[in-house]
Amino acid sequence: MFEHFKNRIPLYGVFELKFKGPFQTAADRPAKDIEFFTQWEHEDKQECYKIYGFWDGDGRGGNKGDVFKVRFSPTRVGRWHLVNTHSNIPLLNHQSEKTVVNCIPSKHPGFWIPSGRWFKRSNGTFKYFHGNTHYDFLSLLSTREILSDIRKNARYYAKLRFCLMSFRQENKRPPLTFLTDAEAETSDREIHSDRPNPEFFYRKVDPAIQESYRRDLICDLILGGSIDDQTPDHLAYLKYVVARYGAYPNVWITVGQEWDEQRKPDHQKQVGEQMHKLLAYPTPLSTHPVRQWEPALNGGWNTHAIIQMRAKKIGEAARDIINTTRSANHKPCVNDEIGYQGAAETMERDDVLEAHLGAFLGGGYATSGEKKENKVGQYFFGGFNVREHTVSVNLKFMADYINKKISFWKLAPGGHEIFNNLPEEFVVLGDRSAEFVIGTNRAVNNLVAHLPVGTWQITAVDLVAMKKKFLGKKIKGDFVFDSSSSRAGMIHFKRR
Repeated sequence: MFEHFKNRIPLYGVFELKFKGPFQTAADRPAKDIEFFTQWEHEDKQECYKIYGFWDGDGRGGNKGDVFKVRFSPTRVGRWHLVNTHSNIPLLNHQSEKTVVNCIPSKHPGFWIPSGRWFKRSNGTFKYFHGNTHYDFLSLLSTREILSDIRKNARYYAKLRFCLMSFRQENKRPPLTFLTDAEAETSDREIHSDRPNPEFFYRKVDPAIQESYRRDLICDLILGGSIDDQTPDHLAYLKYVVARYGAYPNVWITVGQEWDEQRKPDHQKQVGEQMHKLLAYPTPLSTHPVRQWEPALNGGWNTHAIIQMRAKKIGEAARDIINTTRSANHKPCVNDEIGYQGAAETMERDDVLEAHLGAFLGGGYATSGEKKENKVGQYFFGGFNVREHTVSVNLKFMADYINKKISFWKLAPGGHEIFNNLPEEFVVLGDRSAEFVIGTNRAVNNLVAHLPVGTWQITAVDLVAMKKKFLGKKIKGDFVFDSSSSRAGMIHFKRR
């Protein structure tokens, strides 16, 4: 009679179920040697998910023990039943079957799902985002410092990308790493990817992802990219990551970092396809090249394309997104290294800001970071500090305006024909009937808009000064206007 009140989990929440399995140590390979998955079915039998389980040491951060876990996210309100527990280990096989999860309503927007050139959430809403980068902050910082970075990033950004395997500082080796070797020693070499270290994941990664989930901050997990001369079979590690984090709606996965310095497209596509088959949920999945997206990667496995193309001008930043969206079969595009603020790349605040504006006007998204020197700065070490990474404030202002005022998911690049004397480098994002955004980076007088039928409200937004003003609230027909001298300006036309 009390079953309805047990295991009450909000919609798109994460339910964790513990299992007792064989005792394992860090020298063992349960990720590779133990087959373990569950099947969860909604009460109306219309949806069923195959969810992999993982070994979690002693379940409290130790790397010896018999604790196995499954993490499941209910995607519909109602009762979900664990109808099958499968393992090649008799102790785990059929364990905890008939467990019931009662999913109750929530306001969580859910997973990120591609919708044309944009991403929407499971509940049908759209949110525009900018991203930040802290490659090695999990390895270099304490858990307390990691959580502090998560909270600070969530004030300004909606996406944070970081490494979930390789450690990129050649001269430092942290005492706790992602992997262990056959002698149970810590390692970060991809050749040991069949031995994920539960201590690291429990103490470092779990808190970061769970705190980010609470703040709806995307965690873009970069799974590979070391310079090992051996290419291991990643399947055990991929399955481990899916089992441990695939149920979190805020998790994205990047299966390679600058993969084209070491791999061929067919190998990288194969890894992506393996990961795609393992995922139960619509987790955003892609891979990160040195520069451009390779059309040879295209397939059903990737939800979006990633590029790494520096830009300082709105025109070039927009073109990079537009061209990639086209070559990626019209999937969303994220320029994940559009440029870093700092002396290392001689990019100042306004350079980075203009580039992000260009990415938006090209119909995509962008990620940057703070970079003092090569492999030195917040982009590498974490320690978010807005006094150094000053563009964060401007990017928040920009994202807030877009999300509050612009129906961006209805817009696409194009619409210059409405403006008969618009400079070539200015970029237009619009739908040709109800809304336009012009991106500007210098002052030009007497621009003319031949507005479609209707009454229009026109707003000038200065992203540098973080100010906005109405140019007109009830405009019809032709409209003459000036762009400001701001490096990053938007002129927003919206039919009333």
